[in-house]
Amino acid sequence: MTETLFGELLLYLALLFALTYALAGFLAKLKIPIILGALFVAMVVYYTPIGPQLLSPPLYEPFSFLAQFGVFFYFFI
Repeated sequence: MTETLFGELLLYLALLFALTYALAGFLAKLKIPIILGALFVAMVVYYTPIGPQLLSPPLYEPFSFLAQFGVFFYFFI
């Protein structure tokens, strides 16, 4: 993975975390479980131009690994 692709992946991850954090804060004020913030962000991002870029061959493998690691980590919280 080149430095440019690594930077692009980090930028997308930072954007996803920021959107999730902001939506979770909004949902907490409405007394809705904050885990739904991550689910809503994932559903919305899939249909934006960011979704196909994250699923393109150069970024798919590291993004998929991080997603699987996150689910594995979430099971043990």
